[in-house]
Amino acid sequence: MKKAFLVGIKGVGMTALALILKDQGWLVQGSDVTDQTFVTDQALSQAHIPVVDFQPDHLNSDLDLVIYSGAYHPQKHHQLLRAQTLNLPLQTQQQTLANLTQTRHLIAVAGVGGKTTTSALLTHLFRQSGQEVGYFVGAGTINHQARPGAWGNHSLFIAEADEYANNLQLDPTPKLLLLQPQEIVLPNLQFDHPDIYQSPQQTLDTFSQFVAKLPDSGRLYFNTDSQFIHQLLGQLSSPPQTVSVGFHSSADWQIQSLQYHQAKTIISLAHQNQTYQLESFLFGQHNARNLVLAAAVGFHHGLDWSQIQTALATFKGVGRRQEYRGQLSGALFYDDYGHHPVEIKATLQAFKQRFPQRRLWVFFESHTYTRTLKLLPDFIAALSLADQLTILPIFASAREKQQSPSITHQDLADQLRQQGKPAQALSFAEAEHQLKTQVQPNDLVLTLGAGIVYQLHDKLFNNHA
Repeated sequence: MKKAFLVGIKGVGMTALALILKDQGWLVQGSDVTDQTFVTDQALSQAHIPVVDFQPDHLNSDLDLVIYSGAYHPQKHHQLLRAQTLNLPLQTQQQTLANLTQTRHLIAVAGVGGKTTTSALLTHLFRQSGQEVGYFVGAGTINHQARPGAWGNHSLFIAEADEYANNLQLDPTPKLLLLQPQEIVLPNLQFDHPDIYQSPQQTLDTFSQFVAKLPDSGRLYFNTDSQFIHQLLGQLSSPPQTVSVGFHSSADWQIQSLQYHQAKTIISLAHQNQTYQLESFLFGQHNARNLVLAAAVGFHHGLDWSQIQTALATFKGVGRRQEYRGQLSGALFYDDYGHHPVEIKATLQAFKQRFPQRRLWVFFESHTYTRTLKLLPDFIAALSLADQLTILPIFASAREKQQSPSITHQDLADQLRQQGKPAQALSFAEAEHQLKTQVQPNDLVLTLGAGIVYQLHDKLFNNHA
């Protein structure tokens, strides 16, 4: 039996990869911080994948492969140095995923905004329709219980395709360019990751290269409401076959209306002079596009509409995406991973539309100093949609933790107050106290960000257990 060791195994992509390898018959273990809670803890525990600390002597010469997160430098991390001393094969997470998926019909879900949800929707759709597709999704859980990765026994493999660097310190190649997709799904696209993309044009150039990897028989499914995606299409020298989804009348799959009925969203749409309907627990225009993109892919792969309707109606979401955390004294509590201004705007609009009678109180933890500073005006505009704001300390990336902050959460709160918004910059302890003492019965409390802000719910509800 082959043995793999994953350094940084608790990352969402690393956990998904560990589960895939275990499905293939590998003996899998990994290392990470062991005294902190991660959203992947349950998936690893249920799969009986042991996690140890970063001590070098956990690596032995009998390992067949050592896989490491792009957050770690092979010349600086003690375990990776030991792996080299032992002459063990070393690969990044993305190199391993790319190698594994070469034998499959890869549907890659890419872009900025909607990747995780759309990947999970596609996975749920095909599996509920009896096709055990393989999948790789960057979340702790899918549909509130399913694990985030599996090898499957079907020719199709669905993978969330990350645009970040393969390894920022050694190999700046965008991860998705290592993949060989047969089809691409593009729910949204924005300029992001200013630490590796110097301009919006660099983002467009990377995605142009990615789309150019499609074979002649390949297909691009995209959100036609995105002007940035249209810029991308405009610079392609040889456009692929396309299927468009959106609210615009030019869409191949046009969303005509959204209606909210109790816990469900009813989506009415049209395709080739036929009208269709979907029901979903998800809400908001951005999720309507995600749902219809998944439906369009399923339809083009031969699923009938009743299968599509039934499957998508039972999808309850992805961990940390519009995730309902509970109710307390009449207030509703939700959590969302949104950390780019466009994602934040779409998320807050969705909550305002879905719960128009409630005060929307956002507890926001921005992710990386670089992104916060570069996109500051956009952050202010998006967050201003909230009725009440608590701004938490910025969650720095690993490389930023050695640097002095270029911007602080106080700067964010000050700018929001200048726009007339009730915003406070608080520590996590102060925010926890605020949650316990100031939330009103008609409030909708949303924790928002890619860091650890979701843990506020755990502390609140554990104290009321």
